[in-house]
Amino acid sequence: MLCFKVRAITLSYKWTTVLSCHSDRDVRNKQLFWKRMDKYKIIGHLSGGAHGVVLKAVSRRSRQDQETSNSHLFAIKRIPFQTHIRVKKKIPRPILREIKCLKLLSGQESIVSLLEVIVGGNSVNLVFPLLPSNLSSIIYEKDLSLIQKKAYAFMLLQGIHVIHSNGIIHRDLKPANLLVDWNGRIKICDFGQGRLLSTGLMSHEVSTRWYRAPELLYGAEKYSEDVDLWSAGCIVAEIFLRRPLFASDSDIGQLFLVVSSLGPPPQEWAVNFPDYNKISFNVEHDELVSKSMEWKNNLSKSFDEDMFQVVLSLCCYTNRLDANSLLHSEPFLEFDKNGINHDILVIP
Repeated sequence: MLCFKVRAITLSYKWTTVLSCHSDRDVRNKQLFWKRMDKYKIIGHLSGGAHGVVLKAVSRRSRQDQETSNSHLFAIKRIPFQTHIRVKKKIPRPILREIKCLKLLSGQESIVSLLEVIVGGNSVNLVFPLLPSNLSSIIYEKDLSLIQKKAYAFMLLQGIHVIHSNGIIHRDLKPANLLVDWNGRIKICDFGQGRLLSTGLMSHEVSTRWYRAPELLYGAEKYSEDVDLWSAGCIVAEIFLRRPLFASDSDIGQLFLVVSSLGPPPQEWAVNFPDYNKISFNVEHDELVSKSMEWKNNLSKSFDEDMFQVVLSLCCYTNRLDANSLLHSEPFLEFDKNGINHDILVIP
C-alpha cells in the first residue's frame, strides 16, 4: 500500500481514508497545520472555481530581495471540503485521487511537481511551484512558427504518454491546464478529474466541453484513455488554428459540431452509449457526409499535411492513435531523435 506523510497525518491510498480529529488531537493537528502553512506568505489570488482557489505565495524564509525569485514563488491550490460535528472528517475521493495521481507521476518532467500537501481545518492545500504561463497564453499571444507549433504538440504528447503509461487518465486536458515553465516546457497540471483507469463505470460528466470526447457527450460510462487523446487532438488543432476546433455553449450543440464535422458516428460504436438513441439531428445522412468532406477540406488549409493527419488520427470516433505511436511518427522524427532544441521554445 502506497502511503506518504501529509504533515502529522498519514494518508493511505485506499479511497476510504479517514482523518480522525478529535479533542486534543484535533487541536494538535490545527496547530501543526498553521505551523506548516506559516512557511508560506500569501501575496495574491491567481484563480478560483468549483475546485476552490489558487493562491500565489512566497516562502517566508526568503529574504526580501528573493521574493520575486522564481524558486521562491508558489501556487497553493486550496480545496475546501465539508465536515460535520461528531462525524469523522473525510477527505473527499476526488481530492484523494488528485493527490494519488500527482504522487504516482512525481519526478516526471512533463508533469507539474506537487511539493507539499497540507491538511487542516476544512481544506486541503496542494503546494506547487508557481509557473509563469500556460499554453493558452502562448497560442493566443505569440506568433508561433511551424517548428514551434510542432514542438508544443510533441511536448503535449510526451506528457500524455507518461500519464497513460502509469495507468492514469486525466479527463480535463485543455490549453489552460498545460502550464509552461521558465524554460518554455509544458507541464501538465490540474488532475482534479484524474483517476486510475478502471474497467468499471466512470462518470461521463468530465472534461471541459470544447475538449470533451464524443463518447462522453453520448453519456458513456465505460471508456478508456481515448478520451484524453480526443482532447489532445483538439489542443493540437488549436495550436495551429488559434481558435478552438469545436466550440459550443451547450452539450447538444457541441455534439452537433462534432457530428457535422466528422460525419455520423459508426452505429456499432455508438449504439451502446446511453444517450445515442435519445439524440438525433434533423440532418440527412448524406448531408452530414458532405459537410464532413467540406470541413476536412477547409481545415487542411491551416496545417501542413503531416500535422493535419495527426489531428485526424486523434479527432476520430474509433481507433485513435496512442501518444507513444504519434511521438515516433513522421511529423516528430526530428524531436524523437534529437530532442527539442531549447532555443526554439518561447520563454515566458
